[in-house]
Amino acid sequence: MAPTTPTKTVARKASSSSPKKKSPIKSSPTKTAAIARQDDESKWRKSRLNPEQKIGKTDAKDCYRITDNELPQCVGTQTVTIPNTGVVLKHLYREIEVERAAWRKHGGPEAFEAMYGTQHSFRLRKLIF
Repeated sequence: MAPTTPTKTVARKASSSSPKKKSPIKSSPTKTAAIARQDDESKWRKSRLNPEQKIGKTDAKDCYRITDNELPQCVGTQTVTIPNTGVVLKHLYREIEVERAAWRKHGGPEAFEAMYGTQHSFRLRKLIF
């Protein structure tokens, strides 16, 4: 004797005969053209920074995205008083040398600026002015 109601598989096949809705095609965001690394320092543009400008260690690491090992030689220290902490020693670096170190790490000035773009420019303007 055959069952009067369809089995689960038959019921599934019958219900799946309706056309499935396709998800919209996701487009990938447009990518900017990658700038080639230029490791020959003689072809790099001249820095726009003041050669006498100094920058603290924390600001140098944040703005230029370099590590302690990549920082150039410290040119001096300054004592700074921080509320609720006391007096601390601030290590100073020539900003033009820090910029050069960042360029070396990232493949030249154009590659560095393309990588960090406007975010770096904004921070740099904030420090200079």
